[in-house]
Amino acid sequence: MRQAIDTKTARLELPVPAIAGLVGTPASIPLHLIDAEDQVRTTSGIDESLDELADSIKARGVLAPILVRQAAEAGRFVLIAGHRRTLAANIAGLEVIPAIITEANVDQALEMQLAENIQREQLNLSELAAAVRRLFDKHGNLAKVGEIVKKSPAWVSKHLALSYPEFSYTAKYLLTSGYTNDLELLHVINQIDKTNTVYAKLQMLLDQIKQGKAGRKEARDLLAEAKDKKKAAIAAKKDTAPPPSGTQVQHRNRAEDLVSLSYDINGSDVDVAEMLAQIPDEEMAAITAGLADHWLTRSHAKGAKHVDATPTVKMRAMAEHNGSDIDNAAFILGATGVALTPYNLLVEVREICQLRSDED
Repeated sequence: MRQAIDTKTARLELPVPAIAGLVGTPASIPLHLIDAEDQVRTTSGIDESLDELADSIKARGVLAPILVRQAAEAGRFVLIAGHRRTLAANIAGLEVIPAIITEANVDQALEMQLAENIQREQLNLSELAAAVRRLFDKHGNLAKVGEIVKKSPAWVSKHLALSYPEFSYTAKYLLTSGYTNDLELLHVINQIDKTNTVYAKLQMLLDQIKQGKAGRKEARDLLAEAKDKKKAAIAAKKDTAPPPSGTQVQHRNRAEDLVSLSYDINGSDVDVAEMLAQIPDEEMAAITAGLADHWLTRSHAKGAKHVDATPTVKMRAMAEHNGSDIDNAAFILGATGVALTPYNLLVEVREICQLRSDED
């Protein structure tokens, strides 16, 4: 027969079916009935700090209930949130642990676990990227994922980028090998790698990062050098390329000036309208007219093919289109149905640059 129940916590002497019926209320659950399946965390938090937490639990008990759902097997529970507390409680020799039982299904439970761990910053960067990827694959929307984990869409985008196959192998190596968990540094390494201009210096930088002798500043300095070399190489190629056989030499397409302007935007909060206002009207007209025959138009047209695609397909297409900042900007404008104009292009370039440095 059921004994008197504490108004706040179900007591251990309750039979398992009675405990399982206390959905939404705190209950003391035997630790041997709790399974830790499909945990988001793989390594972080499982270290000597667990001993400290176990000592605290011995002295004060478990102060915050863990969160569980009922398992398919009658009388058992699956851990959703509170992995470290559960491990420490075992180390401390506890037989039961305070828990909240939720009616969440498997998908809902996983989402709750992902959100709880992200909000409490209990995951390392690799685990964070994997968690964000799982949420995005389910919802297909940066804003929705940001709402779930209480982070900005820009934060979600930067972590999501780590899981795309196009993200620099070199940057992924630094992360997976444990040399750095600095997201901003990894994004800068990704940009350097894609310029294909300073390979030897990049290898030297990697060695310094591994030794703890280099970080964001050194990486940004090398990125600036890499972009300058890339810009010079493009200019040299255009200056030395012979005219097509049997044709007259054509005047340089003035829309190419936008490419040069895009380099000036990186790392600054420049006002695009003020930048363009400094260009004489005649030159501005030539730049605008030049867009019709410029390669940026092709990038814009490629993006426009995805304008009616689902959010997931559209985001994946944008991630897979890895060109220069202005090339990516033209593609994004097309994919979002925005007209290709000098102003729209440079504003999008500025947004791309600001996204990279959003958490600097």
